[in-house]
Amino acid sequence: MSSNKGKDGELRTIIVIANIGISEDGVDFTRPTTTNTADQGADIFMTHPSGFLNKFSDISDSKLPPLQSEDINNPQPTAEKSRIDVKTTDKKLQKDTVQKFIADCANHPNCRGQILMGGADLTGPGHKVFEAAQESFSKKGKILLYVKNEGIKKLEAYYKPQIEGNSEGK
Repeated sequence: MSSNKGKDGELRTIIVIANIGISEDGVDFTRPTTTNTADQGADIFMTHPSGFLNKFSDISDSKLPPLQSEDINNPQPTAEKSRIDVKTTDKKLQKDTVQKFIADCANHPNCRGQILMGGADLTGPGHKVFEAAQESFSKKGKILLYVKNEGIKKLEAYYKPQIEGNSEGK
């Protein structure tokens, strides 16, 4: 582990997404640049087939609002992009962290999915803010998803055996 906890968390998340990309057709990631934030981190962008976030949500045991849009349960071959903002902490994410994540969604209008990953959970006020934003974004055909640390571990566990058992490729 480096001395930069935030960067380490982002890179671990990239490993999970790379494992998903090995197992799932059409899933890939980019991490365009670093920023001037304290942890020198950058959001991660995941490209994936339409409807893939439903499976992502199921595996990570994350909650999507009911039927965010008609195609969430009927995957199409078209590619979509989702932004992933990683928070490297074992604590609950506070309301102000959730509000900043939601405000940053406006900076990425081409991303259908907006995923907040990390933390033990959201605080009560954080949950309220996130759920209200999920409902609002859903009406615009956008998907907001929160994946806590436990969900990241579930994604790791689900995809790691698939790639280990498939070293010769599909």
